[in-house]
Amino acid sequence: MRRAPAALLLVLAILPALLALSSRSFFSPDETSYAQVAREMAESGDLVVPTLDGRPWLEKPPLVYWLLAGAFAAFGWGFPAAVVLNTLLTAATALVISAHVRRTDGERAALLAGLAYLTMLLPLATARSALTDPALTLCTTASIALFLAGRPALAGAALGLGVLAKGPVAPLVVVPAMLATLARPPRRWRPLAVALGVAVAVAAPWHLALAARGLGAQFLQVFLGGQVVSRAVDAWRIAAPFWYYLPVLALAAFPWATHLAGAIAAQVRAAPRDAGRLA
Repeated sequence: MRRAPAALLLVLAILPALLALSSRSFFSPDETSYAQVAREMAESGDLVVPTLDGRPWLEKPPLVYWLLAGAFAAFGWGFPAAVVLNTLLTAATALVISAHVRRTDGERAALLAGLAYLTMLLPLATARSALTDPALTLCTTASIALFLAGRPALAGAALGLGVLAKGPVAPLVVVPAMLATLARPPRRWRPLAVALGVAVAVAAPWHLALAARGLGAQFLQVFLGGQVVSRAVDAWRIAAPFWYYLPVLALAAFPWATHLAGAIAAQVRAAPRDAGRLA
């Protein structure tokens, strides 16, 4: 991506963060737990076993703890360091989106895509937090974009980091997008195999190291069982109809959800004309 548009996106990402540096402290329970785990990891030097109050804390894989520990080391302990970290991750996601769009639609569309992402409600909110979402979003977005750009090894590395950010959520998002590229011939399976192989190579060492410390089974029970499976089945006990998340997603993408609805409506109106021309 050219320097001027990239610089504009970085400025747009950083300015809201400056206003949030002293806006609040860590919000309980998630942010406080992540911050304390990262603090203990930095103090102990143990990058394998996350701990909270000295006890193993296996609610999440370690990538965000590593990143937060690095941010605390660079900027000092406190909420501002987390905001700087997540702001940079959010800015990087916008740059990835822009670079991807630029490959097919040009510089103007690339800049608009990055601007749209940075001005959506949910990216703005998570950038001003100490949550895991910005890291996961960067990993999954980069993995898909790199795979579509013909760089399966780098796509696999990003996917592996996504697994270290939030476990199976990353492949559940990325792998269907990769498989979609095989819907039309020529079906090239080798890039997919390379990407998945690299992803395993990136994610496996930490899992094996944790198992070597005798905590593999506990991690599967606490994280996969408690955090992933039970949440997917229980849906946080939200008594709402199946369409509950549609307005939630629209709110997360606000104000650009209105433009998305218009674009979908335009495509639906154009479909009969396109079918007539093909006939």
